[in-house]
Amino acid sequence: MLISIFIYLGLMSLMIFSLKLGNLRSYPMNANKTFPVRNLIFPCLLFAFIFGCRYNVGVDYHTYYLDYLYNLSSRAIEPGFLFIKKTFQNNDLHFALYFGFIAFIQILFFMLGYRKRAYLYPYIISTLFLSCIELGWMNGIRQSLATCILVYAITFIEEKQPIKYILAILLAMQFHSSAIILFPVYFIVYLPILRSKWISISVFITALFINTLPVERFDILFTQVANLLGYGDIYNSENALVELENTGSGIGRLILNTIFLVIIWYSNKLKKFFIEDERWFNIMYNLFIIGMFGNIAFNKCVILLRPFGYFRVFWAVIAGMLIYYLAKNKTKHNDTVKLIFIGLIILTFIANMLNGKNNYMEFHFFWENFI
Repeated sequence: MLISIFIYLGLMSLMIFSLKLGNLRSYPMNANKTFPVRNLIFPCLLFAFIFGCRYNVGVDYHTYYLDYLYNLSSRAIEPGFLFIKKTFQNNDLHFALYFGFIAFIQILFFMLGYRKRAYLYPYIISTLFLSCIELGWMNGIRQSLATCILVYAITFIEEKQPIKYILAILLAMQFHSSAIILFPVYFIVYLPILRSKWISISVFITALFINTLPVERFDILFTQVANLLGYGDIYNSENALVELENTGSGIGRLILNTIFLVIIWYSNKLKKFFIEDERWFNIMYNLFIIGMFGNIAFNKCVILLRPFGYFRVFWAVIAGMLIYYLAKNKTKHNDTVKLIFIGLIILTFIANMLNGKNNYMEFHFFWENFI
């Protein structure tokens, strides 16, 4: 476990360091400058190497692993993902290169989404790793790839370029057909009602109430829709139970909900702080609220939880933005809140590292399986 922590935090530190070597200081807040793509390549390659070599990382991983080696897929795969798989298979390339290439695309699209706010890179990368969200990217590979394309596509929502957004989502659908549900996001993120702190708290309370209901009993009602969206290959009882176990519960869930409440409580101050980026911030915050709702309300129901997985990453992004705000507005109160908030995020990291008998967070190199 200590080795896993060292590898993950070491990779996080190396990525941030390499970005700083790319003259990150020249891209401060409100600089109206875009971080060069070439300066993203090396940190993305670092990420790709580590995650390409990572083995046994989740419920779905072995399905992808065995399908790559033996073509065991029992259903149609989206053409974009099939193209990547066939290209690597036809060239008889090692599965670590295959998974590494996918990891590279994932992190590259994610990073491209924040090129205009490069000053946030150290904070967002830190919270991404400490939240352990990126550790699931090589498990639900196809949807995670589509999620990272969504992160990139937010630029087109901000710039009000619907055609480019539609094209980006069509690209995402080449990796997971469920990305079709992302088309309405272009309009939903502009709903002003989600930006109210008190409405956000009401959404939080509503999600907690729904969580107390036996929504998992309605899985059968959504199974057919889930199959159409590309989720049909995960609904056997073993996979579902393991997936639910890894969504977190008990103290871990309490810590995560506390983080959500802190973000909501500071939302008005964040809006004022990011006033020069008001449209972009509102989009990010609304996506966070949508993700928070699904994360809390349906964490006992795999079928309903999976579609909300597209928005789960945004709590880590908003958390990074809050830490940046607290760091730049130094008062005794803000310094205290910053330390407590970072402590809560670190606790989620530790909780994930220690999560149950089916812990897929622990790092193993692929060659360990063959020694």
